[in-house]
Amino acid sequence: MLRLHQHFLKYIIIITLPLTIITIISSYLILKHLEIKHYENTLKLIIQTAKVSIEKEQNLEVYVKEFSNRTNIRISIIDDSGNVIVDGFADISTLDNHNNRAEIIDARKKEFGVITRYSEAIESDFLYVAKKIEIDNETHFIRLSMDLESIMDNFYLFWINIVISLLVSLVILFLLANKFNTKTKNELNRIIKSFDLIANKDYNQTFNFGFAREFAEIGVYLKKLSKKLQKSDKQKKKYTTKLKLANKQKSDVISAISHEFKNPIATIIGYAQTLHSEKKLDEQTKDKFLEKIVKNSQKISDIIDRLSLSAKLENGDLTPIKSRFDINENIKEIVETYKITKPDRAINYVGEETFVEVDEQMMELVIINLIDNALKYSEVDIDILLKNGIFSVQDYGIGIEKEEIEKVTKKFYRSNTRSFDNSIGLGLSFVTLILEMHDIKLQIESEVNLGSLFYFKLN
Repeated sequence: MLRLHQHFLKYIIIITLPLTIITIISSYLILKHLEIKHYENTLKLIIQTAKVSIEKEQNLEVYVKEFSNRTNIRISIIDDSGNVIVDGFADISTLDNHNNRAEIIDARKKEFGVITRYSEAIESDFLYVAKKIEIDNETHFIRLSMDLESIMDNFYLFWINIVISLLVSLVILFLLANKFNTKTKNELNRIIKSFDLIANKDYNQTFNFGFAREFAEIGVYLKKLSKKLQKSDKQKKKYTTKLKLANKQKSDVISAISHEFKNPIATIIGYAQTLHSEKKLDEQTKDKFLEKIVKNSQKISDIIDRLSLSAKLENGDLTPIKSRFDINENIKEIVETYKITKPDRAINYVGEETFVEVDEQMMELVIINLIDNALKYSEVDIDILLKNGIFSVQDYGIGIEKEEIEKVTKKFYRSNTRSFDNSIGLGLSFVTLILEMHDIKLQIESEVNLGSLFYFKLN
C-alpha cells in the first residue's frame, strides 16, 4: 500500500503526463493551422496590393520576375482558359493547364481560392492563393504561392520554443511537487512519531505542525488527545495505587482474620483431641476443657457476627429502630459487665441522666467497641464520661499517629505503625457507620505514647 505522499506524486504524474502530451499535440495542430492561416491572409493582402500594379503593368513578365525575386513568393498569371502566361519561378512551357486547379475553380466562384498541395513543378508542398482580376478587359487570375517548408521552419521554431517552455514548466512543477511531497512526508513522519511518543506515555512533547493548516489542526487535536490521555493515565495510576492499597489492606485483614481464627481453632482442636484420647480424665478437668472449647467457639462466632454486621451496615441492610431512653443506665450496665469480666482493669465511669432517641442495641454496640479499643491499647486506667450529652472514652495507652487518625475508622484499615492496630479493621468501622446512621460524627484526639480520646455528641 502506497503512502500519502506517494499517492500524491502518482496522481501528479497521472494528471500532468497525459495533459502535457495532449497540450503538445493540440498546440502543434492549432499553431500549425494558425501559422498557415496567417500566411494565407498575408498572401491575400499581397494579392490585393499587386492586383493594382498588374492591371496597369505593360511588361508582366518583368514585373513577375522582379516580384518573385524581391519577395521570394512565387507569382503566376493565368488566363481565363487556364494557361499560365507568366510565372515567377517556373518555365511556363513546362506547366500544365491550370483550369482544373482547385484554387482557380474556387477563385471563379469566390473572392479567393485557397489550397495546399504538392507542386510537381517545384517538387515541394505549397500554399496557393488565387484571385480573379481584369487585364485589358479580359479575365485573368493572379496566383501567389509559398513553399510550406519555409513556413513550417518558422512554425517549428516557434512551436519548439513553446514545447521547451512547457517542459521547463513541467520540470518546475515536478520540483515544486517533490518539495511539497517532501514537506508532507516530513510532517506525516512527525505526526507518526508524536503518536509513538503518546503511545509510550510521553505527554510533554510539543505539537507544532506549521506546514499547512490541516497539519496545524492535527497538532491541536494531538495536544488535546495527549492531555486527555495524560489525565486518564494519572487517574489510572491513582486508581491502581488505591487498588493496590485496598488489596494490601484486604490481604492484611485476611491475615488478621486468619490469625484471629487460628488461636481459638487451635485451642478447640487441642482440648478436643485431649478429651478424645485421654479417657481417664477426671470430671473437673473435662469440664474445664469443655469450658475452654465453648469459650473459643463463642469467640469464633463473635468474629463471624462482626463480619456479617459490617457487611449489613455498609450495604444499608439495617435500619435504626429508634426509641427514647436514658443511655446513662445502659452505659452503667456495660461498665459493670466489663468490671466483672476484666477484674484486673480499672474502668472509671462518671455519668449523668441523659435521655436520647436512638437505636438502643446499635448504640450499645458503639459503646462496647469504644471501650474494647480503650482496653486493648491501654494497660492502665480508662476513663468513661457522659456529660452534657457528650459521651467519651479516654485511654492512656500507645496513642495514634496524627496521619493515621483519619484512617483508623475506615473499613479493613490496619495501621502500618506499631502505635495503633485496629485488629481486623471492623470495630471503629462499626462505630462510624452506626453513628452516621444517627447523623452523629465520631471525634478522635490522640498523642503517641500519651493515649487517645474518642467522643461524640448525642444531642
